[in-house]
Amino acid sequence: MTYKELKKEAENDPLWDTENFVFGNDDGKSEINIAGNSFSSSIFEMLPAHLQAAPKSAYIGKEEISVRKIDSIIVNYYRPEQRLFLKIDTQGYEKNVLEGATSSLDKIE
Repeated sequence: MTYKELKKEAENDPLWDTENFVFGNDDGKSEINIAGNSFSSSIFEMLPAHLQAAPKSAYIGKEEISVRKIDSIIVNYYRPEQRLFLKIDTQGYEKNVLEGATSSLDKIE
C-alpha cells in the first residue's frame, strides 16, 4: 500500500495518524526501490532469488524518502501511561531501524 492509499484509508479514523517517512539509523534522505507488487519495496537491492521466486516483485522505479530515527521522533508519540508497540517489516533493513532506536527501546513493549 502506498502512503497516499494509507492516508486515504486512515483519514476517517480519529485513532489513526499517518506519517510519510521510514525508520532508519540516521535522520536524512534515502531512495527506496519501488516493487511492482508494492510489498517488496526496499531501500536495499533485491536478491536474484527473490526476483526468481516472485517475478512480479521486480522494481519499477525509485522514490526519494525521508528517513527518521525512532529516537528522534518517539517524543511525539510515546506516553508513559500507554503501551507502545513496534512492528518491523523492512525487507532486510531491521538492523538499521533498531540502531536508530537505541535510546527508545526501553519504552517499547
